[in-house]
Amino acid sequence: LALAVPRGNPADVQSLADLTRPDIVTLLCGPEVPAGRAARALLREAGVVVTSASDEPSVQAVVTRLVLGEVDAGLVYATDVRRTPELVEVPLEPAPPLSIDYSLVLLGEERGRATALRFAAFVSTPEGQRILARHGFGGPLP
Repeated sequence: LALAVPRGNPADVQSLADLTRPDIVTLLCGPEVPAGRAARALLREAGVVVTSASDEPSVQAVVTRLVLGEVDAGLVYATDVRRTPELVEVPLEPAPPLSIDYSLVLLGEERGRATALRFAAFVSTPEGQRILARHGFGGPLP
């Protein structure tokens, strides 16, 4: 997860603690969304109580409202900050111990199975890992 703010950081958000300031409008995903659950766990771990201006249905919704300048800060995936030039990441100190793991699962349907197998094999190659790393994803877990 990353603490994202609009480029230029107009509200001067420097830490999670700044999200408690009454002049800061913060946005989180809803608690039913993985990013919302992770954000709330991160805030709990940091001992920071934040009221979200709205519980958004997706990370993209938070990113969009940040880009539009409707809110001052949001907790989103670091990969979303990296792919959105209008946003910057506020470094969290200490770095959050929280990470998000993604699974690659092949389903039992025959249609598209050959393509899915080729994709799964490609993701495991050095080139596939370089592409994922370029987009902010870590390597496979042991």
